[in-house]
Amino acid sequence: MRDEWEVRANAALKRADSTARIDLRSNATMTEAGDAPKGLVAQPHVGPRASHGAVAHYPGRVKARKNIQEHNDDLWAGWERRRVLERERARLEDSERIAADREAARKIEAAEEKRRIAEARPGREARDAAREVVHMTTPRSTLADIIARAQSGEAMHMPTGEDVEIDPETYQREASTTPFEKAIKVWRRAPVRVRSRPG
Repeated sequence: MRDEWEVRANAALKRADSTARIDLRSNATMTEAGDAPKGLVAQPHVGPRASHGAVAHYPGRVKARKNIQEHNDDLWAGWERRRVLERERARLEDSERIAADREAARKIEAAEEKRRIAEARPGREARDAAREVVHMTTPRSTLADIIARAQSGEAMHMPTGEDVEIDPETYQREASTTPFEKAIKVWRRAPVRVRSRPG
């Protein structure tokens, strides 16, 4: 009956577009499943009279229940904080792994691009190979620069000051002075209104 009540109550909450759900599993069962902190204490039943204000008749039971509630609330708060920190640590570890994998793949692709240009015959074939590169170009490079660097056999390094590690979540790009990134000022004329009397 308890399980059926949980199913029906959650179905009613879902129909009412509420995100709240109830879980009637015991503390031990939830802890074993990893859905609750260890050390939760079952609250004693105090009955409807004590629950509805007749505290004077049942002071011992009400006080014990309140102490247990505070103990359990502290455990839940600490457990939730720890879960948030664990999720954040897992996110950062995943981000670092993905960044390392992408950097390794980029280096392999850059080496392959360099090899294609170095092995290309001078002239049109070398220019076509240089046009297709992705990892060796910079805004200031010409095709001749790229071909010369690839065919020279020198190690390809990012120019000093351009290879900077950033945190994508907090990085703020410096303001650009290029004409196409300046703010465009738009001057609008106020409409002229003329009053006229109805004729």
